[in-house]
Amino acid sequence: MNQEESQNDSAIEDDRPAQEYSRAQQIINNVPYAIMAVLGASVLIAGFERPALGWITGVAYFLYCVAGSFWIMIFVCPFCERY
Repeated sequence: MNQEESQNDSAIEDDRPAQEYSRAQQIINNVPYAIMAVLGASVLIAGFERPALGWITGVAYFLYCVAGSFWIMIFVCPFCERY
């Protein structure tokens, strides 16, 4: 095995992510999802004639969005090349 082949093997085995994101960039990247969750809950809260039903569905939708975020972080992100 020559030196070039060993360098290629070590590059393949490197476990570092392809790109690292700062904490600020992670927050910026997640702002659209957070806005979608808040706006969706707001529409549900305002869209029902009965205020109690609107609040129940709005809170349920928001919790669904939060649970979906955690589902992705736990079950999808570890298998991403940028993890």
